[in-house]
Amino acid sequence: MEAREPTPFFGHWTGTRNAALGALSDHEASLPVGEAAKAIVHAAMIVHPPLYLAYFRELAEKPGIRLVGDISPGYNYMPVHLLEELRSYFEARGIRTRSIFLLRDPVRRLQSMVRMNFRRAGIVPEREQEFEAIDSHADAPYDRRHGAYEEIVPHLDAILGADVHYEFYERLFTHEAIERICAFLDIPYLAADFDHRVNYSEDRHPMPADMLLRLRGRFAARYEYCRERFGAELIDELWREPAVASPGG
Repeated sequence: MEAREPTPFFGHWTGTRNAALGALSDHEASLPVGEAAKAIVHAAMIVHPPLYLAYFRELAEKPGIRLVGDISPGYNYMPVHLLEELRSYFEARGIRTRSIFLLRDPVRRLQSMVRMNFRRAGIVPEREQEFEAIDSHADAPYDRRHGAYEEIVPHLDAILGADVHYEFYERLFTHEAIERICAFLDIPYLAADFDHRVNYSEDRHPMPADMLLRLRGRFAARYEYCRERFGAELIDELWREPAVASPGG
């Protein structure tokens, strides 16, 4: 059997078994009871991957259950051989694996991620603090794992083919988007509650147009790939460039 280097297996808990257990040891004491319990489960799934497979297999095999799901960006950068093994495992048991991948304007996605990090740390950043964090995170390894669409989309396409559905954050909160998702999952339409906001962060520091344009330039390859893959008209409509006033007025 070919030797393979240790690779991420589950969600945000990336790295080797020791790294997973180290992360659990570092943070468990500061987590609420419910979060600590989830952290223990996640770490256990890395230490013993068959636990992950058994967990979802048992959920899917319960009477009356037609669909189970997992929300995690970890699958984006899971190595091809692991994704293929995961899919084959479930297919052998009559369980079809499908993926829904959500895209967002790369700069706005980065800004949202930075705000989420501040909120989790209990920090209300000042304007310059937020913008400095955005600059420092742009195209950093963590950002690439979650938002390098020019790498992630071909990766998912190659493994899942027609079993991956792409949707855009900018049009997600519409009945049409929910209809597309339900059709893809082959389930009846389920009306969404668009009035209930989850993980909402107030736009306390609107990004200046010149900064937005500068960051768009850093992500130029990302924008161009998405224009080619999903259509220039759609991307230009959803991810519009800001209007910048000329020096004269």
